[in-house]
Amino acid sequence: MTAATYDVTSKDGRTVSPGEVILDFRGDPWVFLKVTRGTEYNGTARVLVRSATFHNWEQDYYATVFNLTVVTL
Repeated sequence: MTAATYDVTSKDGRTVSPGEVILDFRGDPWVFLKVTRGTEYNGTARVLVRSATFHNWEQDYYATVFNLTVVTL
């Protein structure tokens, strides 16, 4: 079985790649790492991010926290 690949886009339609800084709904910076769950599960994708402020802090959030759209390819 192959791993799913995802297309991740920001609110303005720009493609988001791993390592890119994104902002949460409060305007706090995070580094996008990967999609941890696609939309196949109840239509809600989750993403793994690392804090741009506290470099060792990784967190898994819903993609909507960052206004991201995730599409399974």
